[in-house]
Amino acid sequence: MKKIIFLLFLLFSSFIFSEEIPVRYYSFKDGLPSLEVWKVYQTRDGYMWFGTSAGLCRYSGNDVRIFRTEDGLPNNVVFALDQDGRGRFWVGTENGCGYFWNWNFVKIEGLSGRKINDILCDGSGGVWVATNNGLFLYNRGNLKKIDLKGEVSFFSLFRDLEGNIWVGGAKRVFRIRGNNITDITKKYDLPEMRVYSIFFDKPNNEILFGSTIGLYILDLKRDGCYRDETFGDTNFSCITYDKKRDLFWYAIWGKGLARFRDKKDYKLYREKNGIMDPFITDLFLDREGNLWFSMRFGGVGKISFVNDFLYTAEDGIPDGTITAISEDGSGNLWVGSITDGVSKVNLNTGKIKHFTVKDGLFENEVKKIIIDSSGRVWVFGPRGISFFSGKRFKKILIKGLKVKYIEPEILYEDSIGRKLIATHYGLIVFKDGKMKLLNERDGLKSTYILSIGEDGKGNVLIGTRSGLFILDVNGKIRWVSENEGLISRYIVDIYRDSKGVVYISTNNGLSVLKGNIFRNFSTGNGLVGNNISFVREDSSGRIWIATTNGISIYEDGKFRNLNLKNGLCSNSINVIFEDTRKRIWIGTSYGINLYENNKLININEKYDFPYSNVNSIKEDRLGDIFFFCNSYILKFDGYTFHYIDLEDVFKNEISFTTCWYIDSMRNIWVGTNKGLIRHKITSSYGEHLFPTTFITRIEVNGKRYIFEKSFADINFAGKVRKITFFWRNNSFFDEEKNIYKFMLEGLDRKWNMGIRRNYATYTNLGPGVYKFRVISKVNCDTFGNIAYVNVKVRGISPAKMKLATIFLLLSLFMGLIFLIFNNRKLRREILNVNRLLHSAKLRNEMLLIKFNQVKKDFVKFKKVDELSLLYRFPYFLKIFREKFISQDEKFYFLLFNIENFTSINYSYSIYTADSILSEVGRKIYSQNLMASRLCGDFFAVILEDKEVANRIFRDIEFEKFSPPLNLSIGLYGVCVEASKEKFSSPEVVITFAFRELRKLKKAKVKRKKLIFK
Repeated sequence: MKKIIFLLFLLFSSFIFSEEIPVRYYSFKDGLPSLEVWKVYQTRDGYMWFGTSAGLCRYSGNDVRIFRTEDGLPNNVVFALDQDGRGRFWVGTENGCGYFWNWNFVKIEGLSGRKINDILCDGSGGVWVATNNGLFLYNRGNLKKIDLKGEVSFFSLFRDLEGNIWVGGAKRVFRIRGNNITDITKKYDLPEMRVYSIFFDKPNNEILFGSTIGLYILDLKRDGCYRDETFGDTNFSCITYDKKRDLFWYAIWGKGLARFRDKKDYKLYREKNGIMDPFITDLFLDREGNLWFSMRFGGVGKISFVNDFLYTAEDGIPDGTITAISEDGSGNLWVGSITDGVSKVNLNTGKIKHFTVKDGLFENEVKKIIIDSSGRVWVFGPRGISFFSGKRFKKILIKGLKVKYIEPEILYEDSIGRKLIATHYGLIVFKDGKMKLLNERDGLKSTYILSIGEDGKGNVLIGTRSGLFILDVNGKIRWVSENEGLISRYIVDIYRDSKGVVYISTNNGLSVLKGNIFRNFSTGNGLVGNNISFVREDSSGRIWIATTNGISIYEDGKFRNLNLKNGLCSNSINVIFEDTRKRIWIGTSYGINLYENNKLININEKYDFPYSNVNSIKEDRLGDIFFFCNSYILKFDGYTFHYIDLEDVFKNEISFTTCWYIDSMRNIWVGTNKGLIRHKITSSYGEHLFPTTFITRIEVNGKRYIFEKSFADINFAGKVRKITFFWRNNSFFDEEKNIYKFMLEGLDRKWNMGIRRNYATYTNLGPGVYKFRVISKVNCDTFGNIAYVNVKVRGISPAKMKLATIFLLLSLFMGLIFLIFNNRKLRREILNVNRLLHSAKLRNEMLLIKFNQVKKDFVKFKKVDELSLLYRFPYFLKIFREKFISQDEKFYFLLFNIENFTSINYSYSIYTADSILSEVGRKIYSQNLMASRLCGDFFAVILEDKEVANRIFRDIEFEKFSPPLNLSIGLYGVCVEASKEKFSSPEVVITFAFRELRKLKKAKVKRKKLIFK
């Protein structure tokens, strides 16, 4: 298996090598009016179109719209589709043709009664129409019949890069160049054949003719024509070239689908491989590289190519968890694992060679792979070091050292050509092929080396746990301690800036070495923290100091501190990276920050990415920035972030390590516990034609407004009782996995996330200005554009407002007159009321009691949630805090949510969902418990007894909702015994419960209870 040719660069898609290809089929259940489909096409706005025997279908990814004769088509049987430069969409049917313009169908007079077999828009304003009774050219309203020397029926049209029109007839093939017509069949002495498909092979400068008697190839360089005998005497109904995968796809009538790269690399797929109907009528590659094919009796099929691939030991990759990835200067990728040695992958040929201890490795456990400046490969294991000599590995043996683990960590090359390897038992020095181990006997008092640097004078600075050591050019070692001005012995990092100043990071501050003088900085001098992780300099000369308490920026003799208080995602800093555009990216243990124009931006919050530990940041040769997190990768192309969720591709089958690499061919390689993942950067994103998301229509109070663009403005007068926004996404990689998020600015405070449906409904919008925004994940890993519509609700119309104002003024005038004439009577009534109140003391007392009760209810109303009658979260937290602090005995905190509440909300209505929340709250309220509706469908309860939780579950589970909805309510219970040793505050308890609950939801574990003691 180790000699198997690597599949990565020979074949880009994993499905090609499986026996059955993954095809999604579209049929009656998807809205097709017929399974007899003749044509597939994608227009520039991203819609897919299917020409069937029962009408023309437009597929948006969400639904199908059908056009028939009642919409203007000359006939319901559609054979040909194309779009010209003006945007007109041409449709050829069994009885004539025409085009859509502003959604009105215009028929072409003179073609009625003719069967249209193909349509070609030549890019110069002309439209060529191949019919069963002649070839026609339509240009600027004029229809002209082209005489091709007695040929009557025509079936295929093609335009090459030089503007030549190729025409396939019932017996012959023609080339039209201006006014010159060449009979290709006669010129090259070809047999008579019906040509259904013509294609230009640009790399080989060849024209391919797919005919009823096989595939004929016209070599334009050699000026000769021959038949390709690979598939023999077969009927080729369609040919297309797949540029991404560098291969051809052939539709062979009655035999299925063929993939062809050369005579040694081809495959025919039939029914046993997943092709439903071997009679394929058309092929089309959309903008994302999905292959669509139509069938005579099978509807439409689509093959989506998976670009992320997992390579294992069967492909030649080392078995076990991948721990190291690196690339040398010769185009080889070196991959190491924890148990199975090293593999060399040639990125140009795809060949793999595997190395273990039998091939010279010191051991099979690999911790690091380092490529030095000369291209030599060094492999570090816990017991020793090996380097690659060109054919095999050589061990580095240290004489007299009798220990099992030397733990090499650092390879450093100094300015005089020495290679220094830091181990736990000393410093190995290589120079001129000679090796020497420096340890305590040579003056290196501490062998626990954490960092190595230089001072610019040829001296090597060695940072250890016990101080700073200086190795001069002669190999002598000198120790530097606090007595000479060093702020601390525990050296973490050594860095030299562009001016030659050396920054020594310690666990108790920062020492700056300039010449022979130390200058020390700590929190007393303005640093944000004393425990320094590392120091870096940007292109502007600013010094960035990463600590465990945040970042300090040193500029013009002053510190500027960044931490959690002023927007840093986390005080724990992993990496500070400056890109070619001089932007500073900060990777923390809990998210990404961007520092630009003296402003700190929280990337996770701004773009709504999940917070995660950022392990590394890199920039490729094209200027794209990559952020590697625990389970996903972010790519920033300068304008847009692209989210690559590897867990979504490989589900939960593998776990990811922290090693990853971007090779010279722009592939991302990620180490896992089951092998190596390759993600081809240009294959899944970066090639979309934006915008990808469109708002298609709005329905307001039952009235429909249709849009055909991303952005729109619309005004409404009067009350908006119900408004529904509809949108579409033209990504067809996997329509079921397209995910949307939307927001109605002016009403929603944050994005509604993870929505798979393509509409959103709001009710009772008050007067104001709103902006509805929707964004989608393309191909399950990329966020596309934001489509929006501005909505202005004016409330009462101006005419009605004018009438209302007049009516109000008249009412005030009449009321004033009434008061004037009834002033005396009104005074008498007031005096009578006062006498009654003063004479009835008991009544006054009752009124006072009633007033106090109303006041008390009002105060209580501010503390409770109107929908569930449970306490609001702030008040609940206050009570919880008091109980947590004062309680000595154990009590319980219960947190649960309704598992399918989101689907109920989307499938029925917001009123139904609110009624369910109200019923659930009523059940908890009836138990007379201290409870709260935290947010949405999350509920929290303080309990004295565990059995009460079971009773709540049982009451909610068997509740009969009206109307009956046949609901299956999944409950997640988290029962926490509050312990002051484990949880420092009630906020920590709630946060812990939320986190465990979300883990269960992500793992799709239903009806699960967790008890933490």
